[in-house]
Amino acid sequence: WERTSVKTGKMYEIFQTPIRNQDNSISSLMILHDITQHKHRENELRDREQRFQAITGSVFDAIVLINHTGEIVFWNAAGERIFGWSCSEAIGKNVHELLAPSRFHAAALTGLEEFNLSGQGNAVGKITELTAVRKNGEEFLIELSLSSFRMHDHWFASGVVRDITERQKLYEAIRQSELRFRQVTDNAEEWIWEVDQDGLYTYSSSAVQNILGYSIDEVVGKKYFYDFFLPEEREKFKELAFSEFAEKRSFSHFINRNMRKDGAIVTIDSSGVAVIDQQGEMIGYRGVDKDITERLQAEDERLRLFTAIEQAAASVLITSPDGTIEYVNPAFEKITGYTIDEVFGKNPKLLQSGKHDKAFYEDLWKTISGGNVWTGRIINRRKDGSLVYEEGAISPVRDVNGNIVNYVQVTQDITKEVELQNQLVQAQKLEAIGTLAGGIAHDFNNIIFAITGFTELAMMDLPADSRARSNMERVMQAAQRSGDMVKQILAFSRRGHGEVLSLDLTPLVKEGLKFLRGAIPSTIELRQSIEPNLDKIQGDAIKIHQVLMNLCINASHAIKDAKGTIAVELSQMGLGPDFTEKNPPLVPGKYVRLRVSDTGSGIAPEIMHKIFDPYFTTKEAGKGTGLGLSVVQDIVRSHNGAITLNSEVGKGSTFDVFFPVIEEQRPQVDEKPVADVTPTGKEHILVVDDESHLLEMYERQLKRLGYEVTCSTNPEEVLELFLTDPLKFDLVITDFTMPNMTGIDLATELGSIRPGLPIILCSGVSQVVSDSATKQAGIQTVIYKPLRRPEIAQAIRKALDQKP
Repeated sequence: WERTSVKTGKMYEIFQTPIRNQDNSISSLMILHDITQHKHRENELRDREQRFQAITGSVFDAIVLINHTGEIVFWNAAGERIFGWSCSEAIGKNVHELLAPSRFHAAALTGLEEFNLSGQGNAVGKITELTAVRKNGEEFLIELSLSSFRMHDHWFASGVVRDITERQKLYEAIRQSELRFRQVTDNAEEWIWEVDQDGLYTYSSSAVQNILGYSIDEVVGKKYFYDFFLPEEREKFKELAFSEFAEKRSFSHFINRNMRKDGAIVTIDSSGVAVIDQQGEMIGYRGVDKDITERLQAEDERLRLFTAIEQAAASVLITSPDGTIEYVNPAFEKITGYTIDEVFGKNPKLLQSGKHDKAFYEDLWKTISGGNVWTGRIINRRKDGSLVYEEGAISPVRDVNGNIVNYVQVTQDITKEVELQNQLVQAQKLEAIGTLAGGIAHDFNNIIFAITGFTELAMMDLPADSRARSNMERVMQAAQRSGDMVKQILAFSRRGHGEVLSLDLTPLVKEGLKFLRGAIPSTIELRQSIEPNLDKIQGDAIKIHQVLMNLCINASHAIKDAKGTIAVELSQMGLGPDFTEKNPPLVPGKYVRLRVSDTGSGIAPEIMHKIFDPYFTTKEAGKGTGLGLSVVQDIVRSHNGAITLNSEVGKGSTFDVFFPVIEEQRPQVDEKPVADVTPTGKEHILVVDDESHLLEMYERQLKRLGYEVTCSTNPEEVLELFLTDPLKFDLVITDFTMPNMTGIDLATELGSIRPGLPIILCSGVSQVVSDSATKQAGIQTVIYKPLRRPEIAQAIRKALDQKP
């Protein structure tokens, strides 16, 4: 074993063996071997190895070690990144066969033989560009630096590989850029030039010939840029160029007069920047000169620009350096409601909405006063107090000396876009709520189905006059009420089954008001007044339910937290042409009127005409459903109806919705309700549902009806059972939502095994089951949870009696 001396710090390797003494006693012989140096060398070697691994693993270049046979014996992480081969894939492979295109293999073998003889070769000791191949077969350029060393009587090569694909692309891009630069400069009307720090021209484009009449050879290396200035201006610009410009190291532009070779005077607009070398030293200037002698042309251009600003749809505002408004265009007046006379000489602060904090405006001012352009979105307030969302930029305007003389704000009115975005967000929230409600409704339907089923079984075993049966009937009533509530949730979340049918609005409104009672504050009284024997209308129950819900919820928002009343009336009336002509698409005739009145705050007359606009709302952000009265109006119009509004500020609002009735002959005598029919049978039924308690209920119910019943919670087991005996069952009842396999998928598989097999699909949510999908799967009947025993019995009998 190994031990370290506490006193000396040395490490020892200890060997111990027993020795028998002459008197037969046992002693121990211990041999201590000092291994301190050995351990130090071991630790040093391990440290070196770790440093080597850290270095080779962190470099960007591939490091490859090759033995005398050409096999790879070391491969770092960069090799994997560059070539695509992992270390385990590369070690032991021939470097040329792995990394070189096949056309170079023969030359590589020759080079390897030469290397083995002398440790030298064409690539050793120099940097070489070669073509390599990646794991995916892609060829690319590398830069190889190769060195050799001898170990164990053999030569080894150590290579550093760098992927120079991007560098080659850069070289090519530079070449193309230079080519484009020359093409641009040679064809540009402006004179592009460069001078050194003394002002001597080092580059000139060919446009100098057109502007000043000199050839390139007459300018480059022979002329100073101030040589072309007028004599009276030469010293001024020379001093400016090598004092002020040298101090600032940049300039935007200046206008000066130059003398052409033929003696003519031209006015030049010159712009440029200082040229700085890698050490930060200024080595000259680079600029562009444009002949602007034709001032009339420039004046015409300015006139056209002004006309464009006056006619632009974007708002333009110009201020002085201290922020005083000097100009606004007609678009500004239209967007804000302020005329130029009302804002001239004032500060843009009059537009502030209070929706931005102090830091927002401080940052804006800091940006533009520092000479930079501010871009972004700002909320302002119009003259009428409403908010306007604007997006654009505020830019500083400089004179020829670089001083800020104006600020220009150019913005677009994006209020409609913002409102549309808010509507989209609200719609997405409703969609998420609808999805959640649908999922909850599915689970509740399963629970209610179990409650009603087992309750029916219990009631069948109790005497008709017993108190227990009476209690169970109460349970059944509560379960049925719960089922109705689930239907309301599905309708509200728009996941229910919507069809255009002949509708009696009386039960629909009554059920809707029951649902609303839990959705509005208890401080609000909910009244209803419904005339008896109303005619039916043609409509979609779910959409009409949404109309009622939206009007009542809006009414509750109008009342807010105060006490108040919402009155819902349902009546029938005849409408004449005096009314219908003012409310298209109504025509004279009989209508069912749904009236929703509230004692809320009312609607101001100035916004009454906007109340049905698509994006109009009087609610704060985050309040309301996000649907708006425009959706209510669309639904009503799609039913060939109309909606009207009467409102008075402080007294409340009344919405009247008119639906045309359909002419249906009423029965002459009272029809007695048809008693529930519960047919029976003796066939063999297979029930598939992932809820075991529902299977237990199915089994008890169906056996009482006379059927033989087999139950399963596993669709895969059912398929195996059918493959064994396809004719064993007369009917299959399957749940729609099950793990691993839906009811439609199971029906499709069973139909492929036994075509024509009667199948009933049972679902907790109607909207997710499409008629085309069930028909394609061979499903005869779809029933929806929760349902009563007679409904199950009738559905089973119908499916069995209609089988081929």
